[in-house]
Amino acid sequence: MSKGMKQKIGIICAFMHDPELLILDEPSSGLDPLMQNRFIELVLEEKQRGKTIFMSSHIFEEIERTCDRTAMIKDGRLISIEELQTLKASKHKTYQITFATQELVEQFMDEGFECKQVESNVIKVVPRNNLNYLLATLSRYDIIDLDITKPTLEELFLHFYGGDES
Repeated sequence: MSKGMKQKIGIICAFMHDPELLILDEPSSGLDPLMQNRFIELVLEEKQRGKTIFMSSHIFEEIERTCDRTAMIKDGRLISIEELQTLKASKHKTYQITFATQELVEQFMDEGFECKQVESNVIKVVPRNNLNYLLATLSRYDIIDLDITKPTLEELFLHFYGGDES
């Protein structure tokens, strides 16, 4: 049997006895995208039925879609247990601003914002509770595009593991 087929059988065995508690270790590893989606649907259905599910996974999208709380383990020690929404809210949004020219980027960098990345006429800024000031400042510039990104669970994970210097 293929790895994916073995995973499907393992998932079926875990769920077929209708347990109140499920402990799943990398449950969707080896599943194709359709089966991964079906697995997520199954977990959400069981959650709604009141089941407790502990799941270890390195597939961050899976965690974001299925879990209410997350725990981070580093060097064998529990370093954080957080509500997923609290964890995501604790990190700031990043604003990617595309200016009309590179000269405008250089002028903007003197405005005092935390600039994470600059490439040509694009800059990434974290305004840190200073959104009104950012918007007022941007109104004085020729802006081509503005994109807002929220931190992913993967970025939060890297932050806890020292892979992110911010």
